[in-house]
Amino acid sequence: MNATDTMAGQSSETGESTSEDPGGGSPADEPGESPPPQPPSQAQVDVLDATCRVERRVIDWLTKRTSVAIQRMQTSGEVRIRLIDDNEMARCHQAHCDVPGTTDVITFDMSDGRDVLDVDLLICVDEARRQSDLRGHPLEQELLLYAVHGMLHCLGYDDHDESDAAAMHQREDDILTGIGVGVTYASRGAES
Repeated sequence: MNATDTMAGQSSETGESTSEDPGGGSPADEPGESPPPQPPSQAQVDVLDATCRVERRVIDWLTKRTSVAIQRMQTSGEVRIRLIDDNEMARCHQAHCDVPGTTDVITFDMSDGRDVLDVDLLICVDEARRQSDLRGHPLEQELLLYAVHGMLHCLGYDDHDESDAAAMHQREDDILTGIGVGVTYASRGAES
């Protein structure tokens, strides 16, 4: 199975939520007046809850906020998020990264060097729940942090050494603050 197959062929009956912001202006103030032309947004976000344990309102919030984050990053493209449990994440972590155990997010950059997002994200709901409980913020905020983290990897950010990780996590919090969610990663303190 390749990374794309993990996101393909899902229907809304299985918990998928799609958000595509078509852009466009607001209705004209005066009759006969046209709104100014707006470039269409090229952000599309699909979220699939493979665990069937995440509330619809959380999936909808994650879908909308991920779309807003893409706009805040001044990019466009498609983001497919599959919410999975610890067992599935551990299997994927071993299969795709050759690392045993679970993790928060695995990113599959499908863009082939194009300057837009085309990414499949596997996000672990169990890890997000543990971290959100520990940090005292809502599950959806932790899930969004993981989505932003994965998208930043596709935009050239890395976290394999201390200074790069600090810059990446600062950018995550800048984006989350900029879209009204607030600081999320920095609230982790020295524990992470």
